[in-house]
Amino acid sequence: MPQVLDSRWYASATEAGRRWSCRRRLEFPATLIPGQSYSLPLFLDNAEAQDCFLADEDFSPCKCFEDKIYEALDHKLFWLGFTVPESGRVALYLYSGIKGCEPLRFPAQDILAVFEDFRDGIRGGTLKRWSRAEMHLEDSIRGISTEQFLPVEEGGIGQPTSGISGSALWLDTSVGHISLISKPERMPIFRSTERLHVRVHFFDDGDEHGIHWLGCTGQLGAAAVGVMEKDVYSVCHGKSWQEASLQVPKQGGYGQEASTKAKVWRGTCVQRAIGWHVFEMIWEKGGLKVLIDTEPIAEDLAKGPSEALQLTFFAAGGNCGVWAGLEVFHTPNSDSWKMELLPVKNSGRYPWQTGRLEVGCWQFSGAHVLEIILLKLGGLAKVVESKEQLLSSLEPFQGEYLHHPAMDDMLGYTFRIVEVLPDGMVGLRCLDGVLRYFPPAILAPADDGEYCVKDDEELAIEEPIPTQPRVAIEEPGPTQPAERSHGERAPSPVRESDAPVRESEAPVRESGVVLECWSKVDESDLERVERAVKEHLEYFSAANIIVPDNLQRVGKCSAEHKNCFVYRFGSRKIHMSTRVSADGRLSLVVRCGGGFMDFIEFVRRHGSLEQLKLQGPFQGTARFSSVLSGGRLRVRSQAAR
Repeated sequence: MPQVLDSRWYASATEAGRRWSCRRRLEFPATLIPGQSYSLPLFLDNAEAQDCFLADEDFSPCKCFEDKIYEALDHKLFWLGFTVPESGRVALYLYSGIKGCEPLRFPAQDILAVFEDFRDGIRGGTLKRWSRAEMHLEDSIRGISTEQFLPVEEGGIGQPTSGISGSALWLDTSVGHISLISKPERMPIFRSTERLHVRVHFFDDGDEHGIHWLGCTGQLGAAAVGVMEKDVYSVCHGKSWQEASLQVPKQGGYGQEASTKAKVWRGTCVQRAIGWHVFEMIWEKGGLKVLIDTEPIAEDLAKGPSEALQLTFFAAGGNCGVWAGLEVFHTPNSDSWKMELLPVKNSGRYPWQTGRLEVGCWQFSGAHVLEIILLKLGGLAKVVESKEQLLSSLEPFQGEYLHHPAMDDMLGYTFRIVEVLPDGMVGLRCLDGVLRYFPPAILAPADDGEYCVKDDEELAIEEPIPTQPRVAIEEPGPTQPAERSHGERAPSPVRESDAPVRESEAPVRESGVVLECWSKVDESDLERVERAVKEHLEYFSAANIIVPDNLQRVGKCSAEHKNCFVYRFGSRKIHMSTRVSADGRLSLVVRCGGGFMDFIEFVRRHGSLEQLKLQGPFQGTARFSSVLSGGRLRVRSQAAR
C-alpha cells in the first residue's frame, strides 16, 4: 500500500525522526528527451532502502513506489517518476543518517504511464477509461464487474502474491465475447528509441474452454499473451486485437473450429496452473520479449506497429476471466541499465551515478527538504541523549569517523563548537581533552548553558625521581582562581536546565583557532605540517610554554593515515597532521585514540612533564589535583626535605 503522510509522520520530524545528516546526489546515466515523462529504476540494498529519503533537485519528495514483483534477497527495486528538464539530465538526492526512515511511497498511478487497479468500480470510473467493442449491446456493462479480493479460506480466489491492491476485473463470458479497449486519450506516445513494458496479473481457474488474453498494439509493435490452449499459455505476435480475436471459435472449445488459431497463436512451454500469474510484454530496440511469472518464454523481432498505443482485454469461452493490477512502464532503453536480478552491493544505487557524500543537517518540512544551518564555530551545541542515535549517525561514514567511548559521556550535555570541517562534521572537545567529530544531525544549537569544572581529583603518578632534586607538581586548587592563558576556557558539559552562559570579560579562545596560520595551495602534506610545527614553536616560545627539546619528525605514519607524520615528543612518539577549516585556517592536531587533540592543548598538558623526563631518571610519588579548567600544568624543581 502507498505510504500516506499523516500527523504522526509530521510529528516525528520535530523529534529528529525526519532529520538526516548525510546526502548524496545521484544522476541517471543517460541523456533523456526533455519534457518526456519516464518511470526510472533505482536498485537499493535492503539496509539503505530502510534508511533513506529521496528528493528531486527542487528538494521535493521523489514520486516512487517499490516493485513487489521483483524479488531479490539483498536488494529492492524502486520506480521513480520524473519529467525530464531541458538539460536532458535527471538527478535526485538520497538523504540518510537516521534509522527507520524509508522512501516516501506514492500511488503507482502517479509514476507509471498507465496503471489500473479497478478500485473505483465499473460505474465509478473504469468505463470512463475503457470502452466495450461490442457497442451494439444495449447494456455496455453487461458481464463486466469488479470485486474485492476475497481470501481463499472464505471462498474467494485470494490476492496476487505481489500484494496488488484495489479490486479484480471480472469478465463473465456467459453473455458472449467481451472486448474491453483502453481509450486513446490516456495513452502515452512512445518513440522507437524507448522501452515499453506491459505487466498484468491473471487468475487461471483451469477451465479448458476459457479463452482470455491481454493484447497491446502501439508504435513499437503488437502482441498478446494469455489462455488459448487447454494445457499451456499462448502468445500472439504482430497482430492487432481484431486479427487475434478472429481466430476464436464462435462456440468456444478446442475442436475443429479452433484449428485456424495456429496461424497467429502459438503455444509456449509453460504449463497452465490454477492460481494467479503474471504476464509481461517488453518492446525494446526493435525486439519483443514475453515473460510469464517473471520467466522469459518468447523473444522475437517486433512486428505490427501502429500509430497509437492501445490495450485490450479479451474474454470468451463461457467462463469468467479475472484480471488485476495492469501496469505500463515508459522507460528509456536499457543501454545504460539492465532489468534483471543484480548482485547489488552495499550502496550500489544502480544504475544511477553516485556523487560525493555531503554532511550537514536536513529536515523535511512536509513539502520540501530544507537544509538547517544552525551550528557555527564558537557557538554552543547540545548532543543528543540517545547512544543509539549517535551510533546510527556515524554508520554512513563507513569508518572515516569512528565512535569512541568518551563520546558517550557527552550525551545530553552542551559544548562549545571548536571546529566545523568543510564536510560539515562538528568538532567538540570531549571530557578527556581530545577533539572528536560529530555529525550535525545529532547536535542541536543551544542558546544557554553554564560551563562547570570537574571535581578535584588526586592522581598518583608512578615515575622515577632523581636522588638530588625532588620535584613537586603545582596546580591551582579549588580555592584558587585558575590561571588562564589568552582568555582560554576549556569546554565542560552542562545540562539544558542549568543557568545561562556567563562569559568572562576576557575574550574566549579555543586552542588551534587563535594562531594566524593559513593553508597554501602549492604545499605538499609534508611541507604543510613542517611549516605548521615551526609556527607553533614560535608561538610556544613567545608564550613561555615548555616544549620538549627533542621535538622532531622521525617519519611518515606506518598506518598510512592521510596527511599524518610521526614526531618524537619527549619520551613518546606522536602522530601529527594538519586540518584546514572552511575559512582556510590551518590547525595542527595530534591523533589520540578515536579522535584528535589540538597540538597547543596537547603541549600544555604534556610538554613540561615530557621535558622533565629528558633531564634524567627520578624516583618517588608526586601528587597533584586537576580541575581541567583550561590552566596548564606547571612543573618546577624543589629541594628534597
